[in-house]
Parts: sequence; C-alpha cells; structure tokens
Amino acid sequence: MKWRVTDGWCRPQGKAASLNGFFIASSTRTLGDMARPRVFDAALRRTGLTPRRWAAGEQVHGRSVRFVKRPTAPRRIPGVDGVATALPGLVLQVHTADCVPVFVLAPDARAAAMVHAGWRGVHKKILTAAIALLRKRFGAKPAKMTVLVGPHIQPCCCEVGPAVARKFKDRPRGVIRRGTRLFLDLTACLRAEAAAAGVPANRFSAAPHCSRHDDRFFSYRRNKTEKRMAAVLAIKTEP
Repeated sequence: MKWRVTDGWCRPQGKAASLNGFFIASSTRTLGDMARPRVFDAALRRTGLTPRRWAAGEQVHGRSVRFVKRPTAPRRIPGVDGVATALPGLVLQVHTADCVPVFVLAPDARAAAMVHAGWRGVHKKILTAAIALLRKRFGAKPAKMTVLVGPHIQPCCCEVGPAVARKFKDRPRGVIRRGTRLFLDLTACLRAEAAAAGVPANRFSAAPHCSRHDDRFFSYRRNKTEKRMAAVLAIKTEP
C-alpha cells in the first residue's frame, strides 16, 4: 500500500476494501502545530470532520487503551495512550513528533482504535492491547483487522543505547547494528506484534516517511521542537 502527502495530510492510497468506511490521516508541518486547539480545529474542518468532536489520551508512553463512546474534547484521558470506539464521526487522535501513530481498523465490527507508541509503548506491546480491546469489546476478529503505521522516526535515525536495545532482543529484526551504533526498527517490531496477534501480513502497512530527516514533518530529535503532528482516525458516518 502506498502512502501519499497531499493537502497537508499523509494518507494511505489504494482501493483496499479494508479502508472503506474510515478516514485515516497524519498531518504534516504544512497544517501547523496540531497541539494548538485552534489549528487542529481548522485542520479538521478542512477535511469535513467536526471540530471538537474528538477523543484522545494523555500520552504517557504506556500501554493503556480506553474505550470511548463520546468526545473527550477539550480534555485528554489521563494515563492513556490509545482510544477505541465504534461511534461514527468521532475523531480518534494522537500527537506525534517522532513517535509512531498506529491505526487499527476493525471493519467487521465497524470499530477502530488509535494508538500512540514511542519505543516504550512498542516495548510494552500497546498494539496487542488495542487489538485485544477491539476483540473483547466489539467481537472484532484479528484476521479481518487492518493495522496502519503513520510517519515516524525510521531505523535510519532511531539510534538508541545498549540498555534500550536489550529490551528488544526478542523482537525479530527490531534492532539494527551499524558498527558500534544501535538503531530500532519500530515498524518491524509492530509488524511482528500484529502478526502474533493474528493480523494477516497483507493487512499491515507502514508509511515510509522518516519524521527526523523528512522536513515535511515535525521531529523532536531533529530540533527539540514542542510542535506536534496529529494522526486522526474516524469511522465514517456512511460506510
């Protein structure tokens, strides 16, 4: 599946049936700092989504995913890094500036989850928690789910120390060694995690863009910015 940047958003392209009925996008720097409510509201309005009709977690680099059935705006749910819903039109969102935005679609149950995953969240297997919640709460089958990974820091730039690398020693191709330097491949870790949870390989897709060296995206590692992109996921009101 290809990903394309158009109109300030990075979005998966294609006619895959699994994408029908969902709005899926990650913002770029063009749209501005999504951590500013007015900027985020304006960006949503441009897509046809309803401002202030969103739900999000506090993002504490944990593995907690919460079911939501109404907007949490303008607040974020404390202690949570992922949100899931079956309510059409409710925008699930996370903020990123190198961390991984993960979209989990469950078309058979008309449900979805949006997850924020830094290396800590990936290590704690927050994607597994999101898949389990969709299965338990909505009866969604992992074999029919689709997992999409938006723009984030790629293994070309995700350098870590030995202590962090050791946490991923059991993840196939999760750690890459270049001489004495160590790098994490968060996409590889998430792909393996999705497969272990029962998601078919052809239902996993990751954007190829690296937030650190592609200046269309905000990157904390590149310039210590406090500005953020937003990844948004909504079940369309009409399939």
